[in-house]
Amino acid sequence: MEAADVTLYNPDLRLVPWLQHLGCRTHRVIQQNLWWTFGYNAIGLGLAVAGLLHPIAAVVIMTLSSILVTGNAFRLRRTASPEALP
Repeated sequence: MEAADVTLYNPDLRLVPWLQHLGCRTHRVIQQNLWWTFGYNAIGLGLAVAGLLHPIAAVVIMTLSSILVTGNAFRLRRTASPEALP
């Protein structure tokens, strides 16, 4: 169990497709969050270096970016529970 990637504590093997679905959704959300973060940093850094972004505006935008990334990650909580599977 210590070397396994996944351990099922329930003998119901119908949970395996649900677990795979959850893993795929998690991977997709991580990719979205990374792209959003890298995109924001690239644009924000370029504007800041050029002197086009006021420091207070950068703080506000960074806070909004963090809220967006966190909210995007919370979407995983809406993944259908294993009990909802047919």
